[in-house]
Amino acid sequence: MNVIAENKVQHHYQIMHPAVKHSREALLLRAQASLRMVAAATSLTAMCVMLTSDQTAVIYGIPVTAHYTYSSTFRYDTDIPSNIYTVIHLSMKLPVNIKYTHDCRFIAAMDAVTCAFCLLSLLILFVLSRHAHSQRSGYFILFLLDLMMMALMLAGCGGAIAIGMVGMYGNSHTGWAAICDHMGKFCHGAVISIVLSILSTHFLMMLTILSSYHYSRQKE
Repeated sequence: MNVIAENKVQHHYQIMHPAVKHSREALLLRAQASLRMVAAATSLTAMCVMLTSDQTAVIYGIPVTAHYTYSSTFRYDTDIPSNIYTVIHLSMKLPVNIKYTHDCRFIAAMDAVTCAFCLLSLLILFVLSRHAHSQRSGYFILFLLDLMMMALMLAGCGGAIAIGMVGMYGNSHTGWAAICDHMGKFCHGAVISIVLSILSTHFLMMLTILSSYHYSRQKE
């Protein structure tokens, strides 16, 4: 009786096994698609917030503009005489030479690339789900792309956080003054954008783990 019962269980499992496998595969595909859509949405929102976070304020009667391409420094009107320009900088303890950096531009560009990649990878995922013969190599390439995008976003977030800390707190050793006391809208927008970019990076990390797991489940 035990042998007969065992045979029945094995037979039942063999019948159900393909259905269970198909169900797990569908669940993995849905999870990947959902994460890619969420990552695309957060990175697109982060980019839009960063691009629209510019602000102009009047400090000591001088219009000052803060924009994501200027990093933590100021941009002054070119009509200001150089001697007044220098006095203003010294009185505010700002550097006389305005430095230009690409850190905030880099994270905005990475947000755009991440959004485009996530949308494109949705199409790739759909194609892979329809072509079983190329699934293993395709999922491996997708895993490498997810890993590369996560690394680029980590680099962008790190650079933006470093520049944001200078803009928020300044650096007394180099004479760089904080700008967030005067540029609240700009700084709040930059903080929101960076937080959204970090969320997008976490989604990419989850995608990388999921892609590697999905790849490991594919047969040779």
